[in-house]
Amino acid sequence: MRRLWKLAQCAAVMSLVAAPAIAQDSTTKFIVGYAPGGGNDLSARVVAEALTNSTDRTFIVDNKPGAGGRLAAEFVSKAAPDGTTLLATGNSVVSMAAAIYSNLAYDPINDLVPVAIIADYPQLVLIVAADHPAKTFEEFVEWSKANPEKSNYAAVAPAYTIPTEQLKLASGLQAEAVSFKSSSEALVGVLNGEITFLLGDHNTTLPTVEGGQTRALLVTGTDRISQLPDVPSAGELGFPEVASSLWTGIFAPKGTTPEQAEELAGMISNVLKDEAVQGKLKTIGVTAGTLVTDEFKVQIGKEVEAISSVVEAAGLKFE
Repeated sequence: MRRLWKLAQCAAVMSLVAAPAIAQDSTTKFIVGYAPGGGNDLSARVVAEALTNSTDRTFIVDNKPGAGGRLAAEFVSKAAPDGTTLLATGNSVVSMAAAIYSNLAYDPINDLVPVAIIADYPQLVLIVAADHPAKTFEEFVEWSKANPEKSNYAAVAPAYTIPTEQLKLASGLQAEAVSFKSSSEALVGVLNGEITFLLGDHNTTLPTVEGGQTRALLVTGTDRISQLPDVPSAGELGFPEVASSLWTGIFAPKGTTPEQAEELAGMISNVLKDEAVQGKLKTIGVTAGTLVTDEFKVQIGKEVEAISSVVEAAGLKFE
């Protein structure tokens, strides 16, 4: 019996060594793979501030830009699983990266532990120049078929290129991709006639629609949006699969236990329920996320499958 008791004690000690508890009275860094000011950065700062004010720990944002956010993901994947180094990032370096890149320095699925989605982004908006002859999306599809040599779109990043190609596959829309470094540059391309259309985010597209410089023909997803009540959704037009589930999520390094992830998710979920936090997120154009741990992991799996199908069907190549 004495020997069994000592074995049990050793096992308990080993379990604590293998799965360190979340450090208390410490500083946790949200590593953001982009420069300050973007959606992932701003969302992370709102949540970090709320967590600092509501827990006995300090949360800060540490920007490590590079390789489209992938350097930060690699950094966090190799960090100690003690809750002090977390990744705040979007689909592009997780589900999209898993589906489109074959030479990553980290495994987006196995080297990062999903904790919680902190921000959900609105659906994308398809815009053309205000003087384009097409007044509806149906007319635009017919125009593109009649003028394939004139029809092109701005390929800014995989997050926008993939739903655009998905829309092309579903609707028969004809358009060649033209690469741009940023949404702002792509918007200039639409306004000066270099680019036929852009499927972009709200912050980029809505001001020009409201100002009469562009015309919105469609929003992705199944529902119309309040800012554009007269613009049909892809679902209404028969393409419900064309949806852009964009988010900012928190991830922990490989080796983080389910219990640790649940503890972190619980803290994050609590602050996201606060109306003040929700209000701050709303001012930057996003809504508070709701998915945590296992549900978040399931969502990522579905996205990888859907994105992989589009990439294969459209013959897309990403470097």
